[in-house]
Order: sequence, then structure tokens, then C-alpha cells
Amino acid sequence: KLIVFPLERVMEEFEYALDRGQSKVWFIVDANFGILERDLLIAQRLRKLLEKKDIRLVYFASKGNRERVLEIAKVLSPMCRTTLIGIQSLDNGVLKAINRRNIDDDIIKRSIKYFKSEKIPVKIDLIMGLPQADKEIHISDFRKAFKYGFDHIEGFALRLLPSSEIAGSDYRKKYKIETGFRPVSGLLGVYNGKRIIEFEENVISTKKLTVEDYHFIRVFYWMIWFGYNMGFLKVLFDLLMRLGKNPADFIDEFLSRQAHNFPPLDKMINNFYKDSKEEWFPSIRTAEEHYKTDEAFERLIHGQRRLNTKYFATLIYDNNLRDSFMQCLKLSAIALFENDNKKKTSQVKEKVLSQIKIGVELIDKLWIKFQDFSDKGIPSEETIKVKGDLAEILAEALNFSGKDLREVVLYYPEKDFERLKGVMEKFEYKSKPILAIEKIILANYGAHLIDNLMQYKLKAK
Repeated sequence: KLIVFPLERVMEEFEYALDRGQSKVWFIVDANFGILERDLLIAQRLRKLLEKKDIRLVYFASKGNRERVLEIAKVLSPMCRTTLIGIQSLDNGVLKAINRRNIDDDIIKRSIKYFKSEKIPVKIDLIMGLPQADKEIHISDFRKAFKYGFDHIEGFALRLLPSSEIAGSDYRKKYKIETGFRPVSGLLGVYNGKRIIEFEENVISTKKLTVEDYHFIRVFYWMIWFGYNMGFLKVLFDLLMRLGKNPADFIDEFLSRQAHNFPPLDKMINNFYKDSKEEWFPSIRTAEEHYKTDEAFERLIHGQRRLNTKYFATLIYDNNLRDSFMQCLKLSAIALFENDNKKKTSQVKEKVLSQIKIGVELIDKLWIKFQDFSDKGIPSEETIKVKGDLAEILAEALNFSGKDLREVVLYYPEKDFERLKGVMEKFEYKSKPILAIEKIILANYGAHLIDNLMQYKLKAK
């Protein structure tokens, strides 16, 4: 049920926040924004307000009236940092189970096309653990999100709130929902001498999804998080899509059939599974008891708190693990094409293998090797030859026009070098390297591929 406040009250609250707030980015978290006729008027007035202080905007695009959604997009696009299309799942059976209507495919495609034409990143927030969603449906949702062309694909655990229908006992019984409790990242600290921790209850298994499959999907999303959203594998993902392969199928191949062939990588993934399972407590009471001890509380406050950042930091730091990862990337990508029929494979094999090899080599060189980087001066420039689809991807990313791109140069600017060295020292890299890299990751989250502090820069030659 929608609760509609008077229009003037809405505008007065905007003005109140504008006069007193300090944030330069506003979030409209109403997933139904655009569903009402008056929302277009709100968007027009909101734009005039925010332009006064050069405030950027992030908002959810409604799944409703497609013409109004696009009209609102045209009004707000000049100040948008990113736009979120409010979709919890792309599977109709899952949507029916959570009382959401089917998604209009045309709305999604037209919205994405428009935002991309305005150079505004489009984001989707998928939820892991929804009723009726098994392992294959989760992977299918990620696959569809890549196919639609979303620029940012989030995967959130399903949090149960006391007032929500899904948290009710009847709903839990119907779908055999099992949950776990954990601290909410960032919502903890010491206030007036008292330790405060906010806990959340999340779904970790259902009638359709086993606990083991849930943790698999979590690691699956981890590769999307750092590989696509943060851009560390985006060159390879974009290359695969241009060659007709979906990154979701590549990740499935990587985790399900290839990673176990590389002992360092297999060990890391198993440790991820183990940590993921041990993160949850059966009740708030047991979680509170655990964090009453000084050791547990201090580790929570000052230690690794997010598994995504912990394991990506480990991957970047450990050169042996990283080498195994890169080899597995190459074999997993090649395997996707070897599964094609022999005639097709023979026709494209040489071209595909060559581009994949160069793409993985480029990714490996782009990632800073912290163990080498920390004790050396500014790295020297290096030239890499590129061709085919890979050259087109890089030319687009570098806004390169004119002649065909043949070579790219990897370099690291002096100002970035000094900045990174300062950040490493600030975060006590020498004594706590993994934790320091975690903090650098979080400080750089959302940075563009070529601007990220943890990667070399690229320029066309």
C-alpha cells in the first residue's frame, strides 16, 4: 500500500535537507518513484533545488509507467551519478512468491538504453535467498543482468525486517526459511562508553536453496563485485560478451569446474566458504554473547569485517595465489569456447585464444603487485600490443578516436604513486598488509577501471 504525503510537505522536507545537510550526493530510496503522476512534477522541482548547490543524485527508477519513468529520467539525468532500476529478481516465479508483478522487458531495455545514451551508469540490486530461487535461478538472474547491459550488478542478502510479510511465521514455514544473524557492517562502535552493535537477520537457506548453494552464490557474486562492479576483470568480461559468451557462465565454469585444479586458489575459495558459514549466528542472543569478549569486539572493530574485501585483498597481495587465479581465468575462458561444436571452434579458435591470452595478460599487469610495489620506485612504462575486439573495448574505454588502436601503454603517474605510498603508510601496510589493502579497496570502491588507485593506468599509443 502506498502512503502519499502532501506535495508541499515533500518539497518542504527537500528544502529542509538542502539548507542543513552537508552531503553532495542525495539518494532517493523510494523504489516506486515514477509510479505516481505527480512524481514528474517532484522531479522537476527537485532538479531546480539541487542545481543550486551542485548536488548529485542516485535514485531508483520505478518499474511502472514506462513513459513517465523516461520523462523523469530526462529531467534528472544531468545530475545523476547512477540510476537504480528496482528489481529484486528477474525470475517470474520468484516475483510471484514475493507478491511482485512481472517485469516489463521493454521498460528495462528502454530505460537502460536511455541512461547509457546520457552516460549515466545503470545499476540493478538483486537479492540472494528469495523464496523459490534455487542456485540455478540465482545464476540465471546474474546472466540476465549481464545480457541486459547493467553497468553495476549488486547482490544483497535477503534481510528480514520484523514488520515485513516474509518475516512472518506462516511465510517462513511455507518456504522453509532458515536464517542467521550477523553484525551490520558500519553500524557498530563505542558510544558514551557503551559498546553498540546493530545485528541483522538474513535468509541463508530455503525450500529451494541449500546452505551450501547459498554460500556458492555468495562467492559467485564476489567475482562480480570485484571483477565487474569494481572493474578489475571488466576487460575480460567485456571481451567475452563481444565474443558471444556471458560472464555468468564464465564464473560458473571458473568456480564449478576449474578452480579446484589450482591448489592455492582452491584453498582460498574453501576458506571463503568456511568464513561465510561461520559468520552467522543462530540468534541475536548468541551473537551478542560472542561479541561481549574484548577480543571478539576488537577484531570486529579493527579487523577484517567484510568477506568480499578480505578475500580480494588476499588475492591481490599473495603473488602465488594471484598467479593461480590468472591461469584459471585463462583456462575457464578458453573452456567456454571448447564446449562449442568443433566446426565453430576451429573457425574462431585462433582469434579467440589469442585475444583471451592478451586480455588476461593485460589484467595481470594492470593489478598492482603490492609485494613488489611497496619497496620500489615509480614503475616504468610498458607497452602491450592489442587487436580485434579487445582493441575496440580499450579504445572505447580510453575515448580513443582516429586510427585503429594497436598498442596501449601501462604507466603509473607520480602523483598517484606518492598518494598510494601515503595511504599504505597511513593504513600500516608493513605490519598489517591484508587489512591495509582492504581499507584501500573500500576507499577506491566505485572508481572507474582506469582511475582506480590499485591499478596501473592505460593510455593509447
